[in-house]
Amino acid sequence: EMDEAGCQIRLDVTGKIQAAGDVLVEWNYQRGAHGVSLQKTELLANGEVVAVDEHEGWTGAGSHNNTYQLRLQTFNPQAKYEILGTMKSSGGTDSFGDVWLIFEE
Repeated sequence: EMDEAGCQIRLDVTGKIQAAGDVLVEWNYQRGAHGVSLQKTELLANGEVVAVDEHEGWTGAGSHNNTYQLRLQTFNPQAKYEILGTMKSSGGTDSFGDVWLIFEE
């Protein structure tokens, strides 16, 4: 749940990640009264951080820097993969959106 003090959103992406390489994670605001300030995005394999991109971003009216690049060095077909986003809402918690995973060859 969104929080003005900060929160983490964890998404299971097991099955979507099928090889080593770069994964772009794009956080997108869709509707609501409040945008979201992004801090970092991590890729976890079995609960361990295997890639991180930490930079300030924004998704809301006039989104910018809302794509995070994660480089998976080694793919483990047995691992549970998760995306962990650290963010906070701005001005309230009325914010809805989606997350895109983009795979680079």
